[in-house]
Amino acid sequence: EDQESYFGVFASSDIEEDEFLMQVTQEMIISVEDTGEYFDNVCNLKEKLMEEAELGDKSEYALYMNYLKTQKPGQIPLNYSPEGKKLLSAIGGMSPWIDKDGDVKYFPMLPPKGLLDFREMECIESSEERNMLELVIQRGFDLVMIPVYDMINHKNGAVNVETTSIRNKEGFQVNALRSIQAGEEIFITYDRCDDCSGVEDSWGTPEIFRDFGFVESYPQRWHFVNQGISFDLEEITEDDDTTEAGTILELDWIYDSPADSVSKFL
Repeated sequence: EDQESYFGVFASSDIEEDEFLMQVTQEMIISVEDTGEYFDNVCNLKEKLMEEAELGDKSEYALYMNYLKTQKPGQIPLNYSPEGKKLLSAIGGMSPWIDKDGDVKYFPMLPPKGLLDFREMECIESSEERNMLELVIQRGFDLVMIPVYDMINHKNGAVNVETTSIRNKEGFQVNALRSIQAGEEIFITYDRCDDCSGVEDSWGTPEIFRDFGFVESYPQRWHFVNQGISFDLEEITEDDDTTEAGTILELDWIYDSPADSVSKFL
C-alpha cells in the first residue's frame, strides 16, 4: 500500500441521514483514570500504550497497536527534527532562549503555546517514549484512544456525522448527520464536539496545528489570549453583478470588537 497517499475514511456506498455508521464499545477503547492534570493524563496514557506494545500479539488491542506502529514519528511540531523546529521558528516568529540545562528552547511570539518542545512532560526517557507520547497527543481524545474513529479527519464546515459522548457506558456511537454519497469523505470536528466543552475560548487553528500537525482549512478560529483577541475566519466566494468573481476572507469577532490599538497587533 502507498504510505504517502492521502488517508481518510470514505463512504463505500450511499448513506442516509441518521444512519448508524459505527460503534466502539468501552472494551475496545484504551483509557486511563483522570488525574485532573493534562500532562499527567497524557503521560499515563502513553505508559498504557507502552505496556500494550510490550505485550505484542498477546495484547487485546493488538490489531490497533499494529496500526499505530505504521504511523511515522515527527508528524506534529513537538517531535519535529531539530532542523524542522529551526525552520518553523523562523517562519512563525519564535524567540530562542536557554533553559537551566543549557538547552536551546523556543518561545512562540504567536499562538499556540508549547509548540516545539516537551519541557513540561516529565515522563520521557527515550525516543520510543517520545514517539508514543506523540501518538497520544495526536490521536487521543482526552483520556482515551478510540480505534478506527481516530482515522477520521477533521474539517469544520464539512462535518457530516454526529457522535455520542466518549463517556457513555454503552460505548461510542457515530451516525450520519446528513445524507452522504458514495465516495464522499467522512469528517468530524476535533475542537467543537460534544466532549470538547471548555476549549472553545482557548483552542483553535494554531492549537490544532500544534496537537495534530496540520493547518486546517477554512473556517478557522484564532485566539490571541495575551492580546484579548478571538475571531473566526471564513472563506467567502463572491460572484455577483457588483463584485468580481473570487474569494475573500470574512472575519467575525467572537467577542466584542477589540480596541484599535489591539487590532493593530494583527
